[in-house]
Amino acid sequence: MGTGCLVMTLVSFWTGWIPVKAGFWPAFLTIAGEIAVAFIVWLIFYQQEKKLARKMNDRIKQLKK
Repeated sequence: MGTGCLVMTLVSFWTGWIPVKAGFWPAFLTIAGEIAVAFIVWLIFYQQEKKLARKMNDRIKQLKK
């Protein structure tokens, strides 16, 4: 997630998606929003993978009995 956010932030500055000319706070809020969205997406995928791992572990325990 860190590398993706770093690349996205650099590309955002390069393409002008981050409103640097509008001042510090608009730029800061844009970056904070980007990180928040990335974290939410990461959290959703984390929960799905955790659920899948739990199911797989339960199935392995059943097969060992």
